[in-house]
Amino acid sequence: MKKFVIAFSALGLFSLSYYLFHKTSRVEPYWGRTSERAPASALDQFKPEIKIYQEMFSYPTYQKKVGYDLDVKLRTDADDEYLKRKADLALHDAFRLSFEKINSAKEKEPSLISVFKAGMIESFVDHFVKTIGALKLVNKTFQIDFSFIPHVQKELNFKEELSSNQLVQWDDTGSLFQELQSEELSLQEKILNTKLPESKKLFDYQGGQISLWLKILDMSPSFNLPNPKKNAVKGFVRIRRYYKANALADLSPFLRSAEFKIEKINFEMEKGKKDFYVTVDVFKEFSLGDIIPKLDRIEVHFGTLMPDNLYKNNLIGKLITNDNGAIKTGEFKIKGNFKGQDGKEYPFKGTVKRLTYDFEKKSFDLGDSKISAAISGASPSEENSGTSLYYQFHESLLKRFAPELIEGLHLKEFHAEIGGEL
Repeated sequence: MKKFVIAFSALGLFSLSYYLFHKTSRVEPYWGRTSERAPASALDQFKPEIKIYQEMFSYPTYQKKVGYDLDVKLRTDADDEYLKRKADLALHDAFRLSFEKINSAKEKEPSLISVFKAGMIESFVDHFVKTIGALKLVNKTFQIDFSFIPHVQKELNFKEELSSNQLVQWDDTGSLFQELQSEELSLQEKILNTKLPESKKLFDYQGGQISLWLKILDMSPSFNLPNPKKNAVKGFVRIRRYYKANALADLSPFLRSAEFKIEKINFEMEKGKKDFYVTVDVFKEFSLGDIIPKLDRIEVHFGTLMPDNLYKNNLIGKLITNDNGAIKTGEFKIKGNFKGQDGKEYPFKGTVKRLTYDFEKKSFDLGDSKISAAISGASPSEENSGTSLYYQFHESLLKRFAPELIEGLHLKEFHAEIGGEL
């Protein structure tokens, strides 16, 4: 596994991560150990960002039994090795240029608030885009993944700390050969195979990934690209967090309105799986005209560990490639009845696979959310009709009773702005 001894950027908290664990590939839980405290009012504008990343940087160590490694990987659909080397060069150059702003500062160690204000998000994205363009790596897709991989230290000793003082580890011979011989696991497989201690919370953070994805189109006159500022560069930052759900049996039915009633909630485990997992993706999009990533949407995948593939931003890719390698751990089932537009009550059985919330519209996305339902008296041939019982079911649950859905599933734990402003 290729490890880079770097801190990272472009991800909403690029500069904070530099400040907290520069020059290390192991993520240390240094939250709150800064040498000076910034005024609360100065950090108010960053509260949503801090809440998103706090789990990654301030994870519980369980008496130093748990830690996370940081792995950095560049992905591209360019199949030419020369182009891949040029893309790798662009990545390193973007880091170098972005860090110059902090390294040239007068302070030996920049304060938390000054690092936040350093404009590192804009700087990294801007430098990477310009370097990619200068190297003429156009009409290609690039994705930089920063993966937070959990590990459990079973023995309470100082083996890792003392290993640097010994040239040969006589009690650890053969481990390198075993590691080289073993098959490389995907991020989702590592999350599934690493058993972390449980807390009393409903959702326990298990690890995650922060990805920068972008595509630069050819802007030459012969290509005649319309609206270059909007279309020349397409990109997003995706903050992915994996959770293990605990005490699901204690989650009571949260909707008991006369218009829509959920009588039973059931989390069915996949055969052979012992734990129920949830994947949460926060997307922040940017373009050439607006290079600072803006909060776009959040996707909550129930019962699935989503794969760390190269993201495909097209219809076929979204339907096939983006889910390829996903690990299913269970299904989130709901049962009840709702009142249709004709005033009649209709029993239903549904499976909640994905909930997508649009931050700009401040509502759930009916088209992107995935809830399958069997409704008594409904005709499957009318499923896509705007007046069908299926549409009425989704509209009632995701629109009319969105506040109850958000509160009942504790969705604000994943992002404080779900359901409205802070």
